[in-house]
Amino acid sequence: MTTSTDAKHSVAEVVTAAALSQDAKAELIAKLGERVAGPVELHETVDPSVLGGIKIVLNGQEFDGTLVTQLKNQWAPVVGSLRDEQGRLIAVVSVVQPLDEAQEAELVKKLSTKLGESVVIEQKIDPQLIGGVKISVNGKLFDGSVKAQLARLRTILATSTEGEA
Repeated sequence: MTTSTDAKHSVAEVVTAAALSQDAKAELIAKLGERVAGPVELHETVDPSVLGGIKIVLNGQEFDGTLVTQLKNQWAPVVGSLRDEQGRLIAVVSVVQPLDEAQEAELVKKLSTKLGESVVIEQKIDPQLIGGVKISVNGKLFDGSVKAQLARLRTILATSTEGEA
């Protein structure tokens, strides 16, 4: 899957298990256009092996909402270590906006050092985090998202005010 960008438009490579309706295509083009602040050309591929959901590559960033990826992300903490074909630990990194190459390289370096073995990152876009990062790797969850920090602060404030009442 490749994408290209020129001064006129962005190209989005989209893979789905079944063909998108014209309405769904129009809605997807509009949403992607908002994201890149410009027109988007959609190239759709139907691949039954994606097992539901959708995979999009736009301007070099991959957004994978396929069922297999969702299940892998959901069960990673339960199952334990997930590894790629080269035996590297897979760290599922949830962020509001995609990490750029430098940010991803720095995070890979820090995780590899902390865990003592080679790590590869699989990014997951989650706007509900508000900001920050949530990392699931080797059966552990590190939640540094703004959403989690606000929840912790809410708990602290609730317990400290209960003692004063």
